[in-house]
Formats: sequence, structure tokens, C-alpha cells
Amino acid sequence: LENYGNDDQVTYLIDNRELYFVPIVNPDGYEYNRSTDPDGGGFWRKNRKINSGSSCVGVDINRNYSVSFGFDNFCSTPDPCSGVYRGDFAFSEAEPVAIRDFIAQINPASGFTSHSTAGVHIMPFDLEGNFTDFRLYSEWGSDFLNENDYPYGTAIDLIGYAACGTTDQYLYGEGIYAWTPEIDGQGFWPPPSTIFDLVGENILPMFFQ
Repeated sequence: LENYGNDDQVTYLIDNRELYFVPIVNPDGYEYNRSTDPDGGGFWRKNRKINSGSSCVGVDINRNYSVSFGFDNFCSTPDPCSGVYRGDFAFSEAEPVAIRDFIAQINPASGFTSHSTAGVHIMPFDLEGNFTDFRLYSEWGSDFLNENDYPYGTAIDLIGYAACGTTDQYLYGEGIYAWTPEIDGQGFWPPPSTIFDLVGENILPMFFQ
């Protein structure tokens, strides 16, 4: 917005595109981390739902979408005490339902679901190994490398494990070109002095939206 009218690319985007930003999908989990570790360092990843029949709290929102939900007990788990507990059923949680309904409302052509902290761009894929748009995603990912040195590929290739019922899988299943940028940095709570540089190296990929 500050560069509107001064930067041709920014001006074009604002005049010709609709851009939507969801700052955080898990506000309860984020606030819990902030309350337990106000200076950074909390590692709680689930929401704060009270699970019925268990003393353990929370569902991993990024395992609760309908595409590949509960594919096996490695990419997510039925154990409510696990950090990757998928919930009782797909869209059992209010947060993924809100994203699902928002996506249906705005009908985007593409979307990023930004995470931290691996410094990679993860492509969506189904767990049966089908990926019909690999060439297109490869061309897109290669252009990202003009701005940063993040490699691109599947989660298994880049971070060593598969996830299922994820946001990017759901978006891809809805016909939306989706990526999961894992923003680089010194852990999940990078020093404030590094944040502007981390943002800067991810601006060019965002222009592809």
C-alpha cells in the first residue's frame, strides 16, 4: 500500500488483483505460547480444544482438513496426546471450517499457507503419489530461487516426513495452486533483528499470487 503509485508492479497488483491475508489460523495456540513464553520459545502447535474422553488438549489444525484426512497413523495420528493429533473427523475444528468457508467465498486461483522454519517451498501432493502439475510447480519454484535459495519439492523430500489432511492438500484438491512456504530463520522464534530480512526474501514469491 505504501508503494502504490510509485512501484509499477505493486500498482498493477492493487489495480488488478484481489489479495486476502489471514494473519494466523490458530489464535488460541499462539496466545497459549505467548502466555507461557512471552519472550518467544513456546512450541505448542495445536489449538486449545478440550478433547472429550482425554486429559490431553488440542487438535493439530493442519491435519484436520478433508483431503487425505487420516490416510495413516504416521502422517497424522488418532492419539489426542500427540502433537499431530488429527481430531475425530475432518473439519471437526472451527479453524479449518473457517478457512474452508472463506475459500469457498473468495474462490482464489492460488494460495500460500506460510509456516516456519525450514527455509523451503513445499508442494502439495496426495499420498498416493499423484502429482499431475509437477512441471508447472517446478517452473514456479525455480522462479522463487531468484529471490532466495529455498529448495522446493514435497514434504517427504524436504523435511523428511509426510503430513495428511493439510491446508495445501485441501487447496490443491479444490483446484487452487497452493504452496507451503517454510520461512527460514533461527528457529520458530527468530530474533526480532532478523525478521525484516526474512520477510524481504519472501516478498518475490508472494508476487506470484
